Amino acid sequence: MIDVEQYWRTKEAALGEKIIAKFSCKYLGGYPDIAGPLSGLIFFSESAFCFQSFFSPGFLASVVRFSSQIKAEEEQFFCRPLEKAIFKFEHPKHNLWHNLFAPPEEIFVIGLAKEKDQTGAAVCRFKAMRHDVKLIARMLNNLK
Repeated sequence: MIDVEQYWRTKEAALGEKIIAKFSCKYLGGYPDIAGPLSGLIFFSESAFCFQSFFSPGFLASVVRFSSQIKAEEEQFFCRPLEKAIFKFEHPKHNLWHNLFAPPEEIFVIGLAKEKDQTGAAVCRFKAMRHDVKLIARMLNNLK
């Protein structure tokens, strides 16, 4: 069993900064060499944002799994400076059907530039609860 407080102390020590916000989300793809979708956490310090996936097998995989241990390669992690991150919403087409039955989740994009001019940017797509996406957007705008 994971000690949650110790987990976050370890992450803060690795970052060298206090973690100021954390959100549950689903990574959909876009970061080099990390395929999605992956369930995990997106978290922020004053100068960086990070994503940590946690292995969650599907129903069939959990039933037929022969080993109870999670392998390290099943979890993914990346961390990038906020100064090179650009947040965008991925606006769905709105129509009556969508307005009536919109899912509680919203897709957002964080572009990760190699340089400040945005050339060669990776575009990471995430999905989170709509109210969390609004908080993430507000926080990113205030931190940058």
